[in-house]
Amino acid sequence: MRYTVSLVAVLALAACSSARDRCLNQAALPVAQIDALIVQTEANIARGFGLEKELQPRSILVTCVRDDRLSFCQDRQVTVKRVPVTLDIDAERRKLSQLKSKRAEVVEAARKAQASCPAA
Repeated sequence: MRYTVSLVAVLALAACSSARDRCLNQAALPVAQIDALIVQTEANIARGFGLEKELQPRSILVTCVRDDRLSFCQDRQVTVKRVPVTLDIDAERRKLSQLKSKRAEVVEAARKAQASCPAA
């Protein structure tokens, strides 16, 4: 439910942005994605291990209405837990080097794409 409200709010705000803003944001998206991967890889190297998301479903008891009476019902809830995983630190360093060199290419492509965005 919370995600639905957030999504509606984001879509409402996106509808208010201009065509230029949307174009600029779309062009900058690949740079932001690579930056996030660089931050994650640097954190993995500093920690010495990685973190993966693990979904953990569980049953919970909630109140509900059945036949016009208040009752207890079982519901499923999924929590996300981050679990440590082993990494090849040398491979992570190589990946970081590749990401940083790729970032330079992506930044240049983003600049060109942003230059072609419509004027305000």
